Amino acid sequence: MAPASLAALVARATADFAAAGIEEAELEARRLAEHVFGLDHAGLILRGGEIADAASAARFAELAARRERREPLAYIIGEREFWGLPFLVTPDALIPRPETEFLLETALAAARGANIRHAVDLGTGSGVIA
Repeated sequence: MAPASLAALVARATADFAAAGIEEAELEARRLAEHVFGLDHAGLILRGGEIADAASAARFAELAARRERREPLAYIIGEREFWGLPFLVTPDALIPRPETEFLLETALAAARGANIRHAVDLGTGSGVIA
């Protein structure tokens, strides 16, 4: 693999993800790069022109290939944000979805002002609601 900048790796992965039919190709390519290179969004922007070391570039390519095969990004990076908090994710658990955040917000709104003393979160998947 020829040396490439972080930005070039993200651009290549974005194109490959889009060709694979991944809807949020650019966002997912950036999140994967942030994971592999240990950067946040701002860091990836600031360091985008830097050349990736060979080992990290190879790891990025390996994980990008998994995503191209439609493996969920959350399983690849091992994490998914839910309600502003990071949660560990493995193939053994359901991936928290934005619809679940809506469910939680609706339940909390319904509970406001009510005299609810107990609630049960039973069999809901990943357990993030609790």
